Amino acid sequence: MTPVSFKAGPLVGWLVMALTVVVCAAVAIAVHAALPAKVDEALLDGVLVLRFGFPAVAVAYFLVLFAQCSVTVAVSWPAARPHPVRHGLALGLAFAALYVIGMQEIMVDKSPFPAWGWDFVLHQSIIGLGDAIPVILLCAVTGALLSHGHAPDAVRRRGRLAAILAITLTVGSVRWGASALGIIQSGLAEYPAAVVAWGYLLGLGFAMACAMLTGGNRAVNVVAIFGVGLNWVLFNSFIGVVFSGMMADALLRSAIDVAALGLVLLLLHRAGGSRNSSWPVTQVAAGSSGTYGEV
Repeated sequence: MTPVSFKAGPLVGWLVMALTVVVCAAVAIAVHAALPAKVDEALLDGVLVLRFGFPAVAVAYFLVLFAQCSVTVAVSWPAARPHPVRHGLALGLAFAALYVIGMQEIMVDKSPFPAWGWDFVLHQSIIGLGDAIPVILLCAVTGALLSHGHAPDAVRRRGRLAAILAITLTVGSVRWGASALGIIQSGLAEYPAAVVAWGYLLGLGFAMACAMLTGGNRAVNVVAIFGVGLNWVLFNSFIGVVFSGMMADALLRSAIDVAALGLVLLLLHRAGGSRNSSWPVTQVAAGSSGTYGEV
């Protein structure tokens, strides 16, 4: 594997990246703290919260979450095609899209949706943006730290709409099925339309994340699953950290989502006959030409 190359050298690069993670995590925490509806810490009974307190747990959570985003940008760069800043922005937008969507999930026992209604949607959108904007900046800065060690490829994309629809429908349907079968906790019985619609919105979020990476990374499937997918698992784990007895369900629902994403990417990969990307693209590298596969 090609090593990560920073403009200012490896030590300075990693230190600046770590500092950026801390700053962006602080911004996200400040946005949460500034919202009118504060967290009632008396309701939080997670083991780590009881042991270390909610503020310490929240800080550690954001540091881990954002560190994984930044590291994903850095380690996936050797397989990237565009300028490193554009590579960082693409991943930042992918993470951001899932944060905004993820904050809208209805979990009846642990969210105020039954009492707030549409105010819940507005409130969660603000929180999601409070997480999304810092992560976009973080990934862009991480990209700016990377050295431009290889020439970009000219890429012509094909068949993207079909792939977007396939991912959206697969992830949404799997979520719907897991809720209907009682595999995961959900508000399907109380709010069937909202829960089902959110599942397909999540699928669209994953699809758009993959679309933003298409043509920008030769290892788009790997980045989508182990970069974006793993970050989704970390993002969802927060409720399991702060509430007792919720971690298993939080990890299970995240694992189901990522497994559904992996399944549809595998099927698209095979359908496209591509060695490196489930997205049918044609690559023209400097001084050579080659096809990754078309649907």
